[in-house]
Amino acid sequence: AWSGGLPPGLRMRMLHASMPKRETELEIRSTTILALRKGDRVVMAGDGQVTMGASIMKHGARKVRRLHDHGLAVSGSFMFGNDGDGPDVFRQTVDFVLESGLDLAHFGLLTPTPGTDLFRRLDREGRLLYTNFPDDYASYDLNTAAFQPLKMTPEQMEQGLIWATRAIGSVGVAARRAL
Repeated sequence: AWSGGLPPGLRMRMLHASMPKRETELEIRSTTILALRKGDRVVMAGDGQVTMGASIMKHGARKVRRLHDHGLAVSGSFMFGNDGDGPDVFRQTVDFVLESGLDLAHFGLLTPTPGTDLFRRLDREGRLLYTNFPDDYASYDLNTAAFQPLKMTPEQMEQGLIWATRAIGSVGVAARRAL
């Protein structure tokens, strides 16, 4: 039985942008964009817009644009390696970053930190790759696949992270995003 957190099979992506309130300029203090995925269904919500698949359920997304209008950058953080992630997650995430207008994107691999529910679950499932502590603590660094993902190899996860980071950080992409 599920007892808290996201239901099994759902994946969450979150973007949080914040800034100090300026009395006469902009009333936004922060925003969160949340995306949930189960199988091939995706629901995104944030900025007053809810999107499900190709259908926009509610219009009015303006905060990223308003932040840009006031000279502020928007940053997103993305974690790869959830149970629903396959090798296509890297391309999908890069496409989202490039299409959304984010100024910065931070990527990392899901890391089952010892002592967490995730670590205990992956341990029970026999999916942890590094269990010789304290020597293996260095492998729990957001860049190393510390467990066997369900829909790709650990090598695919690490290489996908490298590819995604390079894809958004290339000179050509950075120049296009700066304009």
